[in-house]
Amino acid sequence: MDYETCCFPSCPGRAIIRVYGVHERTVSERKSCCDEHISTFMSSYFARARIGPGPSQPSKEGVAFDVEMFYLDPRPNEASFVALREVGGDRMVGCEIGVQDAASLWWHVDSFQHPRPLIHSTTSSIITLLGGELDHVVVHKYAPSQKVKHEAKLIIRHAGVRRELEVRISDAIILAVVCDAPIFIAHDVNNQIFQNHVGVTRIPRQLAR
Repeated sequence: MDYETCCFPSCPGRAIIRVYGVHERTVSERKSCCDEHISTFMSSYFARARIGPGPSQPSKEGVAFDVEMFYLDPRPNEASFVALREVGGDRMVGCEIGVQDAASLWWHVDSFQHPRPLIHSTTSSIITLLGGELDHVVVHKYAPSQKVKHEAKLIIRHAGVRRELEVRISDAIILAVVCDAPIFIAHDVNNQIFQNHVGVTRIPRQLAR
């Protein structure tokens, strides 16, 4: 990775973390931060009042969310991060992901032309070749006390039958982007995350780095 100067004014520090804003699954903003300023940048970002683009999408599966931003932290023993914004709403959910997952997400939302098919593109092709279609993905479990806080499922339609496959949340998000499929957070999970948080921009405490 090429290094550059931190985006904060008058900061001579070397930028380490790459931050990407996403609009309609395309990179719309790029920032680079040093280790000292990433927390300040994220706090400022979360403080902005925003409404997710598009009309609200009520569903029995849950509440529709989409990728709004993520950052890629290449340092050993440090996590990268992805944030989902409610479609047509003000709520945000975030989770830590691996650096390779963040890189894969970046490649797919920044129209990066990789010389060989990436694993999520290959997975999408396998689903299609076997006669299936990724209908949507859903975050169906939230366990804040566990190391792995979120669990997700792929909902695949095959020959008119609904098939479910449990996957990591990062894989679910990336495959939803690759397959142009909706991302839902189950109603009970949504209530569990936001039950103690009210306001224009309701950011759960677990998003704090």
